[in-house]
Amino acid sequence: MKKMRPHIDLHDFNPTPQKTRLCDHGGCEQEGEYRAPKSPHNLREYYWFCLEHIRDYNKSWDYYKDMPPEEIDTSYAVCSKRVGI
Repeated sequence: MKKMRPHIDLHDFNPTPQKTRLCDHGGCEQEGEYRAPKSPHNLREYYWFCLEHIRDYNKSWDYYKDMPPEEIDTSYAVCSKRVGI
């Protein structure tokens, strides 16, 4: 019995890899390789930025912005306990 080989249509073959995602900064056409959390209260959803825009985003990131002092103290205590400070 002769084995049949699958037919492969090379007309649909694209040798250039596709970019996975674009930078989330409006109007940027670079690849979004670096993730950043969307907010301190939503650390599991991310923006994806190119190197230039992740640097800008990180400069302005403030985890404790708009957080009441009591919540900051609680957050610090929990983090300190985790790392053994």
